[in-house]
Amino acid sequence: MDAFGNAYVTGSTQSADFPIRNAFQPQSKGGESLDDAFVAKLSPGGARLLYSSYLGGSGEDEGMSVALDSLRNVYVMGFTSSSDLRHSTGSTSTGGYQRSNHGSLDVFLVKIGPPCTLSKANPSVTLCAPADGGTVRSPVRILAGTTDSHTVGLVQIYIDGTKIYQARNDSLDIRVPMNVGTRRLTVQALDDAKVVFRKSVYITVSP
Repeated sequence: MDAFGNAYVTGSTQSADFPIRNAFQPQSKGGESLDDAFVAKLSPGGARLLYSSYLGGSGEDEGMSVALDSLRNVYVMGFTSSSDLRHSTGSTSTGGYQRSNHGSLDVFLVKIGPPCTLSKANPSVTLCAPADGGTVRSPVRILAGTTDSHTVGLVQIYIDGTKIYQARNDSLDIRVPMNVGTRRLTVQALDDAKVVFRKSVYITVSP
């Protein structure tokens, strides 16, 4: 569970009609004869399915455990006989520590970023929230990140030109306190090629 009471679940299914919502892999690759791993997020108390996705290739896949970090990245561990698992989850071969199967069943580890549709333009930063010109309450939720051909290792937040937060990651989903009034919020990312991306929005903060 995360700090907001949402629950994260992983496992396996052979169901072609498994409940899918906001999925990065909406279709089963294994069909009804082979297990596909899945990952799902439910609201507090299980009242709503926030997202649910298949997580598998054309072979046998099973999710065994799920964990979160402080930025709400989701980590799923399991086993697979699928040689195409990494393609079905949308990542690239350059992102894999071990890029091919070495046995009939291999362990897999998948990282799922916060729910922010990151731009693939280079250079860019996507600031999903708050929106430009929006009115928000303090503390302000900031949902942002970047996708680049190089690895992004540091994301920073500036308010009116003053750095208030940074994280060694390519995306973030946090709440930060802000003073009341109109503020310039800037998210800046640095990659391993020393390229700097940034995006700024103006927001009005209420108590």
